[in-house]
Amino acid sequence: MIFLQIAAFAQNSEILINTTIKELRENKMISYSARYYTTNLGQEGNWYYDATDITSDDNTGTVIVNSNGKRFKRIHDGKLNVKWFGAIGDGIANESTACKNALKAAAMYSYSYSFGSLPTQSESGSATLFFPAGIYLISENKAFTNIGLTGRIQGIKITGAGNQKTRIRIAANNWLFDNYGGTPAKSWTHLTFEDITFEGADKTTSSFMRIWSDGQADKEHSFISCYFTNLNIVLATEGAANADHTSWTNCFFERIWTNILALNNVESVIHQFKSCNILGTYCTAIFKTTGGGYVSYVGGSIINGYSAANPSAYNEYRTVDQYVLEIDGVTEGNNRFTFTDVRFEMPSNLAKLVNIVNDNGTSSRTTFTNCGFAGVLGGNREVIRIQGENLIEFINCALPTSTDNFLYRIRTNTAAGYRSIVPTINFKNCEIPVFNSAKVIFEYTDGSGLQNGKITAEGCFKQFPNAGGNVFSPRYAMDFTYPNKSGYALSDFAPKLHRVVLHSSTHAWPYKDLIYSANEKTVILPDGATIINIILIKEAEGINATSYQLKVGNSDKTIIYGSSVSGRYDAEHKILVKDLFVNVGTDINKKTIRLWSNPIGASTPNYKGFAIIEYY
Repeated sequence: MIFLQIAAFAQNSEILINTTIKELRENKMISYSARYYTTNLGQEGNWYYDATDITSDDNTGTVIVNSNGKRFKRIHDGKLNVKWFGAIGDGIANESTACKNALKAAAMYSYSYSFGSLPTQSESGSATLFFPAGIYLISENKAFTNIGLTGRIQGIKITGAGNQKTRIRIAANNWLFDNYGGTPAKSWTHLTFEDITFEGADKTTSSFMRIWSDGQADKEHSFISCYFTNLNIVLATEGAANADHTSWTNCFFERIWTNILALNNVESVIHQFKSCNILGTYCTAIFKTTGGGYVSYVGGSIINGYSAANPSAYNEYRTVDQYVLEIDGVTEGNNRFTFTDVRFEMPSNLAKLVNIVNDNGTSSRTTFTNCGFAGVLGGNREVIRIQGENLIEFINCALPTSTDNFLYRIRTNTAAGYRSIVPTINFKNCEIPVFNSAKVIFEYTDGSGLQNGKITAEGCFKQFPNAGGNVFSPRYAMDFTYPNKSGYALSDFAPKLHRVVLHSSTHAWPYKDLIYSANEKTVILPDGATIINIILIKEAEGINATSYQLKVGNSDKTIIYGSSVSGRYDAEHKILVKDLFVNVGTDINKKTIRLWSNPIGASTPNYKGFAIIEYY
C-alpha cells in the first residue's frame, strides 16, 4: 500500500511517497516525477526516477529496476550502507551477493577507468561503505574483488561500527580480496578498512587479502583499528614489481596460522605497522618474504611461539618453529626490516626471531631498536639463524642474559660463488650475555670446511647485583668482534682489548688487607673476561716517610693479581704485571676487582695511586 505525504526537496515542494522496495519493483507508483521513501528496516531512504539510465543493473541498494524497466536511484552522498543491498548480518545468511553489489556501487561512485591510466583530480571520487554491527558471512571466494568491473578502482573506505561489533567472516578455502593471476582485469588503489574484525571460519584455509602488482596496481591501502583473527594469511603480495604501500595502525592480530604478511612480490616496497599488537599467533613466520620489501613495525607488542607446554588462551599450539621474520629466496628489492619500541613475548622455545635462508648474494638488513624481550620461557632456542650477505642489528635492546637464553647460528653460504660473503650480527648499547660456543654456533653445511660470519658488540653491558637489587653499570661495557670460527672457545677470537682504570683519589684508605673501606675502588668485569695486564702506579705526593704498598685483587682480597713495591709516600713507583691470562669466570667475587693499599709503619692518610687493568 502506498502512502502520500508532502515534503520539501531543495527549494521546491514535491510529492514524497512512502513505499517499499518490493512495491517499487512491482511498478506500484503514482508518478515518475514524484520522490519515493522506502520504509524497509535498514533500507530506508529517498529515491527518484532516472529517465536517462537504461542500463544499470538492479542492486537493491542504490538502483531498483521496476517491472517496466524503469530505474529508480537512491539519493545519497557516497556514504553507502551494506544493509541497503540486502545484507542481514546474522552470521548465518550468505552475504556475498549483497556485499558484492555494495562494493560495485561504491566503486562506481568512486571511480573506475582503464588499467594503466591515471585519473584527473576532477575524476577522482571517494565512497564509504558502512557495515553496521553484526556478523557478515562471506561464502564466495574473492567476493570483494569479483564485482563485475574492469579497470582501476580507487578511494573506497570500508568501515564498521567498531572492531568488537562488526565482524566479516570468511568461509573456508576462500580469500576475501584477491586480484591475483596474470595481468589484472581490474586493480585497486587507496582502499581503507577501519573498525572491522575480519575472521576466518577455518584458520588453516580462510585468508584475508592477496594483491597482484606489476608496478601500477594496488597501491596505498590502509588498515585502521581492525582486528584479524583465525586466518591462514592476512596479506600476500604477488607480481613482477612493487605493490607500493600498506599502512596498519592500531590493528590487532590473533590466531594467525601461517603468515600475517607474505611478500612474494619482487619489490613489495613499504609496509608500515604502527602501534599494532600481535596477541598470539602460530605462524611459521609472522612476516615472510620470498620477494623483497621494506617492513617497519613501530610500537605495540608481538607474542609468538605457543607450544604444548604453554598453549595460547584458546589452548591451541603448534609443534613447529615460529619465527617473527623469515627471508628466503629474495633476489632483489629493498629488503629492509625494522622493529622499533616493540615488546616481544616468547612463551616457549619454539618462539624465535629471524630465520634468513637467503644465500644467493642478495643482501638484507634487519634492525631491532629499543626493543624489550619479556616472558621468554621454555629454555634455550636458536633465536637467530643467518647466512648470506645479511645483517641483523640490535640497538638499545634488553636481551635475555641467563636461564632462557638466546642462541645464534651463523651459517656459511652453500653456494660456492658466495662462500666469501660474511653474515653479521651486531649489538650496540644492548644488555647482552657474554657469548661463548654454547650461545653462538658457526656452521658450514656444504663440505667446504670454510666458516665465515661474525658477531660484533659496541658499548654493550650486563646487569650486576648489589644489595639493592640489579642495577645497570657502564663498568660492564663490552666491545668485541667474533669472526670466522666454528665451535670456538674464547681464546679462538681476536676480541677488542679493554682498559679500565681504578683510581684511589686522595682519601684515607684502610690500614689492613682484610678490612674493607667505602673509599676503596672496585670495577666489575664481564662474565668470562680474561685479565691480561695490570699497570700499577703509586703516585708521589708531599714529603712523608711513611711507606705503603698498592695491591690489586678480587673483591674479598683473597686473590692478589698484582702489587707495587713497598715505598715511601713521597716516592713514585710504576709496576707492569704482564701476561696474566686470568679468566674471572662468572663468580661475582672474582669478577669484582678491588684496588687497595697496605700501609707499613705509622698510619698516615691520603695515600694515592691507580691501576690500569687490560682484559679481553
